[in-house]
Amino acid sequence: EYGGPEILGAVEAARTWLRARGSRRPLLRVRVPGKLGRAFRDGAMTTSAKPTGTITWKDYLGGG
Repeated sequence: EYGGPEILGAVEAARTWLRARGSRRPLLRVRVPGKLGRAFRDGAMTTSAKPTGTITWKDYLGGG
């Protein structure tokens, strides 16, 4: 497993990406139903591995 130095939600990551691109497109939330959606909301897409690296998502996008 691989993990970065921070934990971001999908909405925060998408907003930061749009801002870095200078995009004014609206961000639409999509609710994922069922067990998969519940797992996402409960943090199943995060890792318990020791964070590696020092570059944040914002740094990667050039805004850090």
